[in-house]
Amino acid sequence: MKVRKLTRYEDISNRQCRVIYIRTEFFLAKIIDISTFFEKGLKKMGRKEIRNTQSTIAHLELENLKNKLSGNFSYSISHSHQYTCFVITKYKRIGVDIEKNRWEKSRELFLCANERKLLQEVKRGFTFFWTLKESIYKSFFKSNYQISNICISSFDEELVQSKIKYVGGKEVEKELNFFSTVIGAFVFSVVISLD
Repeated sequence: MKVRKLTRYEDISNRQCRVIYIRTEFFLAKIIDISTFFEKGLKKMGRKEIRNTQSTIAHLELENLKNKLSGNFSYSISHSHQYTCFVITKYKRIGVDIEKNRWEKSRELFLCANERKLLQEVKRGFTFFWTLKESIYKSFFKSNYQISNICISSFDEELVQSKIKYVGGKEVEKELNFFSTVIGAFVFSVVISLD
């Protein structure tokens, strides 16, 4: 995935919300800041109400986009705080994650020894690794799977090597394309399998 051929722009013409579009030759992403949708603000809403609203917005946006496109598409959805986002592609496997840039000691337990070593060696933060892992998870599994069974072996600017341990103990090495960027205080990552 040539991230240099990336198109990123913000739509601020709609005063209801801030929208960021990211387009490459492999996927289209839409990131929506929903905080301006509500008069009472997100802080007064319950977590479950926020999640349901984010999910509804993402699914409505996806349906609207799929109605304009022809063919089969794969998609993935993520949300964190005021952001909800989705990616869509013509390829079979895609995963997305958006997270606030932070260090969570409890989540560090889900990093394998190699990931902890990489975290010390490279100038990428914990949230970068977490969003990559979560994106890999979403691209291969829908539910009922342990994220700790995914281990990032190595990565460069566009490819991530990971070992995925399936139920029953079978371990598979996968090379996946990825894209990651920072949006304010958030890390946004997409993983896509082009095979």
